[in-house]
Amino acid sequence: MTLACLLPTRAVGAGDLAQPLAALALEARGEEVSFFCHPTLVEHYRPLVPGPLAAAGSPLVFDHIILMTMAESPNNLQFDPPYGLPLSFPTGVRISLLSARGLFEYGYAQPDGIHFGGIELMRKAWPEIDAHVFNRLGPAGGGRGDLNIMTFFPYGWTFRYLGMGPINEFGFRITADLGALAARPGHHKLVCVFGGSAAFSMLCLPEQTFAAQLEARLNAHAASSGSGEIFTVLNFGQQGHCLLNSLVTWTLFCNGLRPEIVISHDGYNDAQFGMCSDPRLLTQHAITYHYSQEMWPRILHGVKDRRGQQEEALRSGKDYQVINNAGSVAKAYVVRKRQFRDLVTGTGGHFIWGLQPVFFSKAALSKTERPFVEAYTETGIGKLREVLQRMPAVYELLSTRVAYQPSDVVVDFHKIFSRLGSDMTLFGDIVHLLPVGDTIVAEAYFEAIRGLPNRTMH
Repeated sequence: MTLACLLPTRAVGAGDLAQPLAALALEARGEEVSFFCHPTLVEHYRPLVPGPLAAAGSPLVFDHIILMTMAESPNNLQFDPPYGLPLSFPTGVRISLLSARGLFEYGYAQPDGIHFGGIELMRKAWPEIDAHVFNRLGPAGGGRGDLNIMTFFPYGWTFRYLGMGPINEFGFRITADLGALAARPGHHKLVCVFGGSAAFSMLCLPEQTFAAQLEARLNAHAASSGSGEIFTVLNFGQQGHCLLNSLVTWTLFCNGLRPEIVISHDGYNDAQFGMCSDPRLLTQHAITYHYSQEMWPRILHGVKDRRGQQEEALRSGKDYQVINNAGSVAKAYVVRKRQFRDLVTGTGGHFIWGLQPVFFSKAALSKTERPFVEAYTETGIGKLREVLQRMPAVYELLSTRVAYQPSDVVVDFHKIFSRLGSDMTLFGDIVHLLPVGDTIVAEAYFEAIRGLPNRTMH
């Protein structure tokens, strides 16, 4: 099968291209992809795509032609390329839309235009879609809201994030049989990773995530040392998760597994959402939550005359408002982190206290990283300008002024990334790492595991 990909007609950077290119690699299954773009953008795109590149023009004689759009989800014919170019598609050729989030909508060229058959990736990437009642009662079928959305779950929420490889019925990047792992032999060691979307590794294919890279590194070391050990690394990271969500996830899915090692890779979500959470819940009860959760009670109870902490500002076009100081946010984070540590060590496991990096962790941003940071901090994408202005103060507390206990094993990526400069492009946006960044994370956690007291590795 021959594949062609038409790139957007605007100069899209490496960060925006990372996810659709990763999904394209999955679709290609090892076949080479030929890339095409507007003639004026050939030099811009040449170093950014992993295949031959030429200026777009007719005829395009390929078995499968993929049109890349910078929309988050495919939406009929609203694709970016190739306006103003005389292109035609032979009848019967397979045509797909590929979105910025790595989602495909498949169709075929017909004499009267391109006919799309809906987004097929949902069941292909998520065969367990009907595995339990809360999935069956949730949205079903194609469309943006169905493919990437928080869905109700009796203990918080789960998140469907499709397009970057398989997830299980709870939205985790886990395909292993948890029951079998609970009965694993003594030489089989289990490492469990917790955190938000950075732990999920949103801009990475399954094998590129730091969890997968760590598993490969641990097993390679075990094989070379002749220890006879086998390592499995499970990724319980999920979009929007704070530490409190990780505690619930541990209770529901992980406590009975008795993992030898738990990595809590977090910080950004607790800092961001902590600044915006209800002050009483945060300061008196260490409860930090995703600010979208304030919408749920209004929907469930039909409340129309009251709004959440942030809604008035957002409805008037303002950014998310910071309503808690850095000290309160950091204190709540540390309370939950220590609670998590105590739960893990209480089952005999090792706990690794990870602090994930953010864009300001780097000594200097690369030329590719800088525009995406400016979009959030200056243009106001995501309405996070005030939050991001205050974020370094929270991170300073988490990284240097919060006293870790002497027995804690800490991997501080805020400090590690402070030694990295503009010669490396690690971030695809303000917080999510590209595969090369996840490699740095995997190596740091590998070294931390090697240094554990009474470690499971020889």
